[in-house]
Amino acid sequence: MLRALNEVGILSQANHRNLVKLLGCCREAEQPLMIYEYISNRILHDHLHEALAYLHSIAYPLIYHRDVKSTNILLDNEFNAKVSDFGISRLACPGLSHVSTCAQGTLGYLDREYFCNYQLIDKSDFYSFRVVLLELLTSQNAVDFSRDENSVNLVSYVISTRKPWFSYECSG
Repeated sequence: MLRALNEVGILSQANHRNLVKLLGCCREAEQPLMIYEYISNRILHDHLHEALAYLHSIAYPLIYHRDVKSTNILLDNEFNAKVSDFGISRLACPGLSHVSTCAQGTLGYLDREYFCNYQLIDKSDFYSFRVVLLELLTSQNAVDFSRDENSVNLVSYVISTRKPWFSYECSG
C-alpha cells in the first residue's frame, strides 16, 4: 500500500514523454488500483528478445550476432529498437549445438562460456542481451575502469553487490 501511494505521489509530480503516465488511482480496494496510459508496444525486452529469437530459430541459416551491446541497438523514429552491426556475426546450421570460433565481440558483453571454450551458442547473444539490460537497470557501463579492479566488468560488479540478478561462470 505504501509503495503504491509513494508511486502515486512521485508520478503525479512528474511529466515527461519517456515516463509512463499515471491516469488514476483507487485507494479503496484492499490493494490500490493504479491506472496507467496504455503502452501498445510492450517492453524493450520483448522487442529485443524477439529479434534474437528470430536470428537463432527462424532465420535460415541461423545467425549468431556475437556483438549484442547497447550501442548496436538503434531506435527508429517511433523508438522501435533495431539490432544492428552484423559485421562479426556467424551463420549456423540448425541442429548443431554450437559453432567453434575464436571469441570475438566487445569486452564486457562476451559470454564467459564462449570466451573460455570458443563455443558460440544462441545463449551467447542472450548473455550479451542481459548485460544490456543490466546497463539499463543500473545506469552503469558494461566496462568501467573507475570501478574496483575486480568490478571493472558490469557482471562482476553486480555479482559483487550480492544481488542474485546475474550468475555465470566458465566450466571445463
